[in-house]
Amino acid sequence: MKIPRNQMLAVAVALGLWTPFFIGCEESATSPKQAGGKLLGEFSLVVAGTGEELPASTWEGKLLVLVFERPTCIHCVRAAPSLQDTICCLYESRGVQLVAVCTSTGISDSTLVDFARRNGWTFPTCRANAPLMAHIGVQFVPFVALLDRDGVLVYKDSYDSNLIHDSDVSALRRKLDELLAPHPLLAPAGTSG
Repeated sequence: MKIPRNQMLAVAVALGLWTPFFIGCEESATSPKQAGGKLLGEFSLVVAGTGEELPASTWEGKLLVLVFERPTCIHCVRAAPSLQDTICCLYESRGVQLVAVCTSTGISDSTLVDFARRNGWTFPTCRANAPLMAHIGVQFVPFVALLDRDGVLVYKDSYDSNLIHDSDVSALRRKLDELLAPHPLLAPAGTSG
């Protein structure tokens, strides 16, 4: 019996067995906190609950923060409330778009929508996109990726509730401020502000 590729991919993603080779993308040779180069030129995400397809061009000219999460992950549940307050509210008016991407194909749209609602999210919550996750190198959650205004992956790392809450150690916020210069939200180390 021949199993269709999309079913094999879904099983591999669900079991955490997929790799960039399996999906046909090359993994970046850079460390997790370094830039990864140009992202998939064209990709799209599907909003949970509405089915609206959001192509990459939706965020043209904006900094895009992709947060890869799963509502059944305890670390994601702990970090979720801080995303709206810390990243979305502080940076949205400055041209930063936050988008949550579920990493599991087995999570229903109603579960994703409820998770977003419970956490007060006003940003899109999207269904899983295995090729995008593989290209970025998402292997665990929660995970965050930052794309600059040209769609280049400039930062990626895991995060936890402490990283997002504590602005003194928030590498993501520092990277956002660097890209938004000359008016960063965080004062440089060693200065008051």
